Amino acid sequence: MQVLLKPSQVFLIVAIFSLGTWAQNAAESRQAELSKAEKSKIVKMVFDSGFGQLMNDGTFGLCTTPIVNDEKIILVKTDDGSIFPKKFGEYRFKFLTHSQIESEIKSNDGDCYIDLSPFQIKRRDYLTITLWRWVAVVTVVNGRSRYPARWVSAVGLRYRAIKVHRRWILQFDGKTGVVS
Repeated sequence: MQVLLKPSQVFLIVAIFSLGTWAQNAAESRQAELSKAEKSKIVKMVFDSGFGQLMNDGTFGLCTTPIVNDEKIILVKTDDGSIFPKKFGEYRFKFLTHSQIESEIKSNDGDCYIDLSPFQIKRRDYLTITLWRWVAVVTVVNGRSRYPARWVSAVGLRYRAIKVHRRWILQFDGKTGVVS
């Protein structure tokens, strides 16, 4: 026995399946979004694990660290400083946007800063993130800055965060670097 469907019936069946798939994807997407509290916890774990290592890395011998009121000031490139700790040991963080970091680099013929890659959410319970320390040195020829021409170097520490029983666990995933 052969069943023939009218075009309107075919459309209705396709629409129902499409709506179901869309609703499932939307639900998974909502579950994959991180709350500000979760982001802050993960960032704190990343800093606890890697910040000291990056600060002691010999690659950054060119970096100077200003001291204000007995606190070492570290620039952090971010659009959302609220997810970062304000202080870490003897360091206080100064949160700057990309354009503010560029302004610092231009006015100082270079600078060093910390950067955190965006959260790369793989699944609702698994993400990756990299903590970077950058040094950017502007090219100076005959005493004149050639901004924006510069030499850059960065060291990054990659991490995986896995959610187990509603708690995030951080795993070191290797070191990476950039030089130009």
